[in-house]
Amino acid sequence: MISNHQIKYAVSEAQIMKTLDHPYLLKLIYAFQTPAHLYMALEYCENGDLSQILDEHSLLEERIAKFLVAELILGIRCLHKKGILFRDLKPENILLDADGHIRLADFGLAKQGKEGQDVKAQSFCGSPAYLAPEMLKKEGVTKAGDVYQVGVVLYEMLVGIPPYYNDNIKILYQNIEKGKLKIPKYLSPEAKKCLLKMLNRNPSKRPRLDQLMKEPFFADIDWAKLESKKLEPPMIVRRSKNNADEEALAQANQEQDAASCCATVTLGCVGAPFRPLRAHRTACTAASHRVL
Repeated sequence: MISNHQIKYAVSEAQIMKTLDHPYLLKLIYAFQTPAHLYMALEYCENGDLSQILDEHSLLEERIAKFLVAELILGIRCLHKKGILFRDLKPENILLDADGHIRLADFGLAKQGKEGQDVKAQSFCGSPAYLAPEMLKKEGVTKAGDVYQVGVVLYEMLVGIPPYYNDNIKILYQNIEKGKLKIPKYLSPEAKKCLLKMLNRNPSKRPRLDQLMKEPFFADIDWAKLESKKLEPPMIVRRSKNNADEEALAQANQEQDAASCCATVTLGCVGAPFRPLRAHRTACTAASHRVL
């Protein structure tokens, strides 16, 4: 970490996490260091992360995606109230606890500003498929950049792949800046409208999170009950305990299936052909990059 000049990110992450107390943000239990190592003891989320759910099912029903992204919105809103930009939203950073509620994790790229004030970050960082257009244009990102990334995650849950995705990173960036946003016809009008607003290339025209919560897409969400964790998570995100052998077998089957070009989604998800996503995450989204 020290040799890669990354120690400041770990220290910043620990400092930010010490200030957080929200049901949908991962908790830092304690942190300490030795002459050789820095240790962070974090809350345990035994149900893995959202990328694993998407690897298993590719895309999710609207009611499931809506619930997960609603919890995500509440977590991001807490950060914004504290003057913090997250900047690295992707399925791998959305963990699932024992009951299926989310925890937003990995604050290594988060930008701390002053509470109650707008903050703008200029550095180029994040995961390629999830970068906002203004990041690629090196215009700096604000809270609107996090709103865009919430939209990307919602799109991926509903469609099965990030918007504008291409295996060639140069073409991917070109698509994010200038490509046509393709929204499947099977999505509800409310979901389409919500996505179009969040994924607007002009950050000043994206809704703030408080405005987003009032979108018709979220009309059936009781935000007060959701924030107090009084709403039951969808069953799709619950996985049986003590199933290490089953998961190992599923992992092997996934790797074998990755060689095929398409498959069909079942088990409570939208039945539709999809392209296996493990390769696109490994190649383009699993690791965030930082420019110092």
